[in-house]
Amino acid sequence: MVIDFEKNEEIIFQLISELEVIGGFDVPTTVDERREIASFILKVIDEDLEETLVEEIDAWI
Repeated sequence: MVIDFEKNEEIIFQLISELEVIGGFDVPTTVDERREIASFILKVIDEDLEETLVEEIDAWI
């Protein structure tokens, strides 16, 4: 499965920005910090997806 990191990072960034607007964070974040958080979330998703695919392939073999 191919992940469009640029598109998904923007979606996650927008979600984080909305959460901040409605008071979802205790401490206000900068645009750069929100982008950093979005990038980190995508890296975690990618690593988890990769591990899951390896487990599924191993189970199939």
